[in-house]
Amino acid sequence: MKDTTMKTLFLNPPSFHRFDCAGARYQARRRTKAMWFPVWLCEAASIIDESRVLDCPVEDISMERMANIAKDYNLVVISTSSATIKMNVKAAEYLKNKQDCKIIFVGPHVSMTAEEIMKTSDVVDGVARREYDFTIKEISEGKKFDEY
Repeated sequence: MKDTTMKTLFLNPPSFHRFDCAGARYQARRRTKAMWFPVWLCEAASIIDESRVLDCPVEDISMERMANIAKDYNLVVISTSSATIKMNVKAAEYLKNKQDCKIIFVGPHVSMTAEEIMKTSDVVDGVARREYDFTIKEISEGKKFDEY
């Protein structure tokens, strides 16, 4: 029997230099240089074996380094926010130009604007709305994904 499990990367992509918008994606840099942790991505990652969370703003990871790390994954779950959606699409496009992977957007912004996001760029394979943990788990297990 062929293993259909997808190796999953939960990605908080590179954002604006020193982006400060606490609450949007839990990664805002403050004067204290503290960073909010991407709690929602970590929650979902905790139920998927061998998944990884990559927090680019915290680790000051460039698009190029992000793509180099992501090359080992065939499912990339990108955390989005209204303030960063254009940067999120750029990150998805950058990844798709470098590798063959499925890209799913998650987060409050895409939960409210799923149809619009799907029309924004053909590199976004889907949107998992609201509480997406088990949806992503099912996708990673090769089950059909029909929500956008």
